[in-house]
Amino acid sequence: MDSGGLSKQDKIVLLQKAIDEICATFYRQTLFGHYEYNIAKKVENGEPINHEVLSNEMTELYKTYYGIDISEEVYKPLVWAYIPHLFYTPFYVYQYATSFTASMLIYENVKAGKDGAFDAFINMLKKGGSEYPIDEVKSAGVDLTTKEPFLAVARRMEYLVDELEKLLAE
Repeated sequence: MDSGGLSKQDKIVLLQKAIDEICATFYRQTLFGHYEYNIAKKVENGEPINHEVLSNEMTELYKTYYGIDISEEVYKPLVWAYIPHLFYTPFYVYQYATSFTASMLIYENVKAGKDGAFDAFINMLKKGGSEYPIDEVKSAGVDLTTKEPFLAVARRMEYLVDELEKLLAE
C-alpha cells in the first residue's frame, strides 16, 4: 500500500473506511435483498405480516449474516422500517451488491494488468445500458453466474483486513 505521506492513523482510518464500505455495500445490501425475498415468500404463502414478523425476520438475518443479536438494541429490529428502498423500489437493494461485486472483479483484473481488461471495461461503459446488466458486465469479463466475482470481494476484504492488522501490530 503506497503511503503517500499519510500518517499511521490516516492509513488506519482509510483501511477501516474501505472495510466498512464492503460491509455496507456488499454484505448489508445482500442481507436486505435476502430479507425482501423471505418476506415476499411469506406473503406468497398467505402468512400474515405485521411489524413483529418483519422485525423477527430482520433479527434472524442479522444473526445469520453477522452473528449479532440486534434485539438487544431497542430500535434496531425496526431497521426495515427506515429503509425506503424496501417500500418504494422493491427488490432493488441487491443491485448495490451485484454492482459492487462486478466492479471489484473489473478493478482486480485491470490492476493486475490482465490482457484487455481495461479496454473491455471501457467498451462495457460505452454500451450505456443498451443490454441487460448481466450481459453488459460479462462483456467486461465478469460472469455473475459464477463464484469468481464474489471471491474477488472476499479477496479484497481479506487484503484490507490483513493490511489493517499489520498497521495495528506496529
